[in-house]
Amino acid sequence: MVISTVRMMSRVLRRRTTHTIILPDAAQAGPGPYHVLLQLHGHGDDHQAWFYKSNLARYLEKLPVIVVFPNGENGYWINWEPGRAYEDLLVQDLWDQVMATYPVVPSAR
Repeated sequence: MVISTVRMMSRVLRRRTTHTIILPDAAQAGPGPYHVLLQLHGHGDDHQAWFYKSNLARYLEKLPVIVVFPNGENGYWINWEPGRAYEDLLVQDLWDQVMATYPVVPSAR
């Protein structure tokens, strides 16, 4: 299992944003492609909250799934206004970046 923090330019947020991603170990989970799980944090947290407040990473060790932890700040995962379009971040920018970078099942969305 590989855990990485990624900074990317978001077109919908009009700035850089950060997410953390867990990639399965191909030796344990198989070579892929993999399904994707978006794991969202709650109000007041960030993309690293699940690592500090749960054992989720331990449970994912042998599973053939890519888990993406986006940073939604305190945007409630909805489109507030231009520059705070967190729903569009999930379904457009973040999804496009994950599909272009990692071995993802095309129908994983």
